[in-house]
Amino acid sequence: MIINPNIVAKDPTSIHFNIDIAALPTELLGRIFELNASMDEDLARLRQQSVAFTTLLSSSLVCQLWRQIVLNAPALWGRVVNLDRLRWVYREWWDELLRRTGNATLHVKAHTIRKTDSPEFAFLKRILEDHWDRIQVLEIEVPYPIMEHLIPAFQHPTTSLVVFHGEIIAPLGLLNSNG
Repeated sequence: MIINPNIVAKDPTSIHFNIDIAALPTELLGRIFELNASMDEDLARLRQQSVAFTTLLSSSLVCQLWRQIVLNAPALWGRVVNLDRLRWVYREWWDELLRRTGNATLHVKAHTIRKTDSPEFAFLKRILEDHWDRIQVLEIEVPYPIMEHLIPAFQHPTTSLVVFHGEIIAPLGLLNSNG
């Protein structure tokens, strides 16, 4: 690996490194991709745009080496199942993303589903029904009527689920009782 530190005269605390990226070990690149595929930091930017999926997809397009590393790492793809972000990509990508996860555990986020007749709802329901035993992290925020349709999926045992964060958005009529 070639590393040449150059201290910038204007800022003595700043050090720049010229690194031959191709010389980095694939293990290190894999760890970098793993950090980039984390949706944990996306929580602060929840209402804006999730970057984990986009970053991972972009990483797979940089060069053949990066593409090989990213495509051969189903766990990376399993960490970016964010339905809030997927709604902006072609529907074919939804199935491609699930295919790329292989048998890896899944980190699933869904905060913008508001209708049971939406493609996003159908996809979430399919993930919950077909891949419940693989879901490790599940973060959902849905209106009460949608949650009613999802409850059957939650009634199955699982040993994979580590984090569950669910918010049910109650209709205004349920919150305002006059008696």
